[in-house]
Amino acid sequence: MSPEVVARKLANISQYLAELTPYRNCPYQVFWADHYKIERIVELFVMAASDLVIRIYQPGEARLSCQRKS
Repeated sequence: MSPEVVARKLANISQYLAELTPYRNCPYQVFWADHYKIERIVELFVMAASDLVIRIYQPGEARLSCQRKS
C-alpha cells in the first residue's frame, strides 16, 4: 500500500473521529435524533481502520518504512 493511500485513510479516520466528538457528552435525545448518522460514521471508521490493517499486514506486501525491523 502506498504511503499516499495510508495517509489518506488515516486522514479519513481522523475526520470520522472528529465528526463523532460532538456526541461524546450529548444528551440521549440528541444522540437518538442522530443515531443513524452516528451509526454510519462508526461504520465508515471501522471499515477504514480494518482495511488499513488488512492491507498493511498482508503476507508478501512490502512493509511501510515507519515499521520496526525485527
